Amino acid sequence: MTNKQYIKYVIHVLKENKITVLTVIYLGIISDILFFQQRSDFVIFGILGVYAIAIWMYGLKSKLTFQFCLFILSIMYIEFIFIGTSLQTEKAAVWLFLFTAIGIVQQIRE
Repeated sequence: MTNKQYIKYVIHVLKENKITVLTVIYLGIISDILFFQQRSDFVIFGILGVYAIAIWMYGLKSKLTFQFCLFILSIMYIEFIFIGTSLQTEKAAVWLFLFTAIGIVQQIRE
């Protein structure tokens, strides 16, 4: 199998597994908020890059992005109520801001 055939095969598999890819992206964000104690720009921009590719590959609408923003907002609210201000709350706020910005750009392009 040549490189071109392999790349086409990988893209074909990714296109067929939309729910799995989005679940992995969302679980990566949730685990970054809840479990990782360090901030890393590589993680943030890596996941945002993969999400941007998913938007392009699957033709995702801004509605899905804003629904995930509401989910992040609820995580941030629960953390703020039970923990107070913490690194996790701040990371959730950063993710919320970035996904809101992505959703606004998507909405403008639609």
